[in-house]
Amino acid sequence: RETAGTESLLGGSSRHVMGDYSRVVPPQHFLRTMEKTNRPLALCAEPCMGKTMFLRELADYAQSHGWTVYEISLSSLSAKEATQILTKKSTSICNAKKSKAVKRLVLIDDFPPSDEYFVARQVKSIARLRMAGCLVAISLSPEARQLIDEVPSVYVLGKNELLTFMPGIDNSE
Repeated sequence: RETAGTESLLGGSSRHVMGDYSRVVPPQHFLRTMEKTNRPLALCAEPCMGKTMFLRELADYAQSHGWTVYEISLSSLSAKEATQILTKKSTSICNAKKSKAVKRLVLIDDFPPSDEYFVARQVKSIARLRMAGCLVAISLSPEARQLIDEVPSVYVLGKNELLTFMPGIDNSE
């Protein structure tokens, strides 16, 4: 797996993190849907709701099916730093030589809350990736939700879609 961020935050298998569990809708369903419609995916939920784990599962599935996966971690960065890194990495990914047969997935984890100036630049980077033929999946907290409002045709998953069910645990409220 190619890692486009400063560290491989998304590396590894989520099965090792939680053990046996199942999702209401598995990540591979969303990858297939994203591929058919060429729409980005946004995971919007509070911290510790499984956004990074979901991206990890998406990356594992995509990689096991021949995709090239790029990972960009924006965790603990300011809006300015995150935007600079995203701009640099998206340009690098778009300029990379690619074969028509290679499918590319870009995962961007943990967008920080940003003002209009930085959101506009972030949207431009996402659009550049999409125009280069990459599928894009992002994660962000509700405080950074203004980014979702500016990305056209985005699928948005919230905490209910990120829920997992573990054997022997009652998930009813």
